[in-house]
Amino acid sequence: MKKLIINIAKNPLIVIEIIYFIIVILLDKLKGVKTIVFNIHYDHLFDIFKPVYNSLRECPNIKIYFSYNIANKGLKNYLLNYINNHFLIRNTVSPFVPFDMFICPEVTMSDFPVSYLNTKTVEITHEISTYNLHEKKNILNRFDVHFSIGPQFNDLIDDAHDRLDKPLIIYNTGFAKLDLLQKGDSVNDSLFIEYGIDKRPVILFAPHWNPHNSLCHFEEEIIKELSLFDAFILVKPHYLLIEKYKEINWKQRLCEISNKFSNVSIVFKRDIQELYPITDIMITDIGTSVSLEFSLLYKPLILYYNEEWFKGKIYVESERDICDTAFQFQELDELRNIISQIIKSDIQTISQLEEQRKKQNVIIKKYLFNPGCATERTVNAILNEISA
Repeated sequence: MKKLIINIAKNPLIVIEIIYFIIVILLDKLKGVKTIVFNIHYDHLFDIFKPVYNSLRECPNIKIYFSYNIANKGLKNYLLNYINNHFLIRNTVSPFVPFDMFICPEVTMSDFPVSYLNTKTVEITHEISTYNLHEKKNILNRFDVHFSIGPQFNDLIDDAHDRLDKPLIIYNTGFAKLDLLQKGDSVNDSLFIEYGIDKRPVILFAPHWNPHNSLCHFEEEIIKELSLFDAFILVKPHYLLIEKYKEINWKQRLCEISNKFSNVSIVFKRDIQELYPITDIMITDIGTSVSLEFSLLYKPLILYYNEEWFKGKIYVESERDICDTAFQFQELDELRNIISQIIKSDIQTISQLEEQRKKQNVIIKKYLFNPGCATERTVNAILNEISA
């Protein structure tokens, strides 16, 4: 009730929206239609759920709504590219509407449905690591059901669970977003035209947002170094790198340096996954999930190793394992040598690449459930829980 009063005080007109959606949902219930609301704060999180949504939307007795964060000014317009306006609901309204299921890809408290609605709450994470989630156990503990990407999440959720009123429910679903990478037709040919990519090798430089990343350390020099190769360079910064360091003005700086080199292109799209299949070599940092995601393609992975990232962190086994998997560099001359060797592909390098692929296979099996069929597992889990 307190949450409702606060939201009404901020915007009395939401009462009309709440009543409207309550009526719509109750009419659906009378028809035997189950309703799901997917709670989303950032546009790239839509891709976490998109393959599941595309499958569930074919079910005649299920309707899926999307609750969007009104503080994110461009989020609604982004979602309108994929979702009919009738199925969009503000996150100041959705907690008071009696949906059958609430699915959240983030650990957030403010958008949870109010308890008297008895809406089933489902947690589906948007990253592969758990190091930053252990401090949020109290929020994880509020969910009724968890969809687990890998064993590392089972350990986390089991440790967090202390609800005496309900049993711990975990589905080992895997990461539905990555299923496309297991299909041979996942290459988007239009991207070659969009970015002007020719037949040269494609190097994807994907710096993370943490302050110990390669771009913050080397600044524009790392892109200049990459531009010297007879390759096409895609630079895909993490979106938080742009938003968290506005005083550095990375967006403008990256655009300026890309304009100096014909073989460098900056990518500001939120989702990086579509770039993996057209990439020959990836360069990234510690702490980002893209390292393990890209490993699904068994292609060369190069990692900027900065021990500072590990200081003060626990539960970082996956990050340590990924570091062991990748080619590592700490200085630009090391990066130059690694890329040169990979492009030349001499006998010694071929052997090293084969060893990396073996290690990639190990960490995939260790940290990901059901690669290639996670969407099916997630859909089945939703159908099972929403019918229970």
